[in-house]
Amino acid sequence: MKIIIIGAEGDIGGVVCAELSWRHELIKVGLKSGDLHADIADRASLDAMYRETGKVDAVISTVGSVHFGPLTEFTEE
Repeated sequence: MKIIIIGAEGDIGGVVCAELSWRHELIKVGLKSGDLHADIADRASLDAMYRETGKVDAVISTVGSVHFGPLTEFTEE
């Protein structure tokens, strides 16, 4: 399968890529790193990414910031 991994260079994205890379064709996408660059907050940027990749079988998004720590330290933000 040809799969786009958005956020491929992050903590979760790296694990996803390691698991899938041996059996699938991956296109790694990041804001500033990867095979292609795209900003998920910018529709034109995503449209350009899809034009460049052509047909794909799947898209996986692992983007976002997370807080690592005890649940008691989590805030609404």
